[in-house]
Amino acid sequence: MMDHWSQYCAGMSASVVSITPPKENPAKQSLIRLREVRLRVGLGTSTVYRYLAGGKFPRPVQIGGGRVAWLETDVDAWIVDRVEASGRGAT
Repeated sequence: MMDHWSQYCAGMSASVVSITPPKENPAKQSLIRLREVRLRVGLGTSTVYRYLAGGKFPRPVQIGGGRVAWLETDVDAWIVDRVEASGRGAT
């Protein structure tokens, strides 16, 4: 039987799974909008959506009214993955 964290990770692509589970309660995860995503990852809007279309960026969730947001933990995990892929991550 899978624990909650394993179930959470199973639905994500390998490129966005964090090495360690988030410290906060998954029920208290924050949603962040595109402006915050762009600030955190240092990419422009078109690049975020191009990476998304190519399966290289976490998928957003629908929040209503045609709006989307990203789980903060997904974006943070993507950042960690990029750092590790560059060879600069913790060993």
